[in-house]
Amino acid sequence: MVYTFRTYKDADQLKRIFEVDVVVLGELKKDIENLCNRLLVEKPEYILGVAKSNRKSVMETIAVNNIHGHKINQKGLDRYELVVPSPGVFEPVNRTTNTFCNYSMYKIAEYIKQNRLETKLMFAHLNSKDLKKMREFKIDFMVG
Repeated sequence: MVYTFRTYKDADQLKRIFEVDVVVLGELKKDIENLCNRLLVEKPEYILGVAKSNRKSVMETIAVNNIHGHKINQKGLDRYELVVPSPGVFEPVNRTTNTFCNYSMYKIAEYIKQNRLETKLMFAHLNSKDLKKMREFKIDFMVG
């Protein structure tokens, strides 16, 4: 399963690369809830989030309980580890963000843990020139 955001301009290319219907998050809370409900039903082996990067393309390694300086879940864990494929097509980064990307990663990771799903969550920030490298990534990423 693959998801991205309404503002991500290359969603159609992701659909062609992965040969799946890409979930596009527009109304963040509602759409994440719908995506999580799909996880519970479809139980994919992997879920990959993709967003734009203006710099180099990277794989996120953690999601933190923070959106714009506020906790996402007051009683939630401080962080969730994300899966980074090995060998990686894109460099893993240990820095954290507090944006909508992180919010989606955190909420999805929390849902996976709470529902004891075996789905592995990955997240890539991609610049436009590296989109073609996703074809290489697809070899290791078997869409569930």
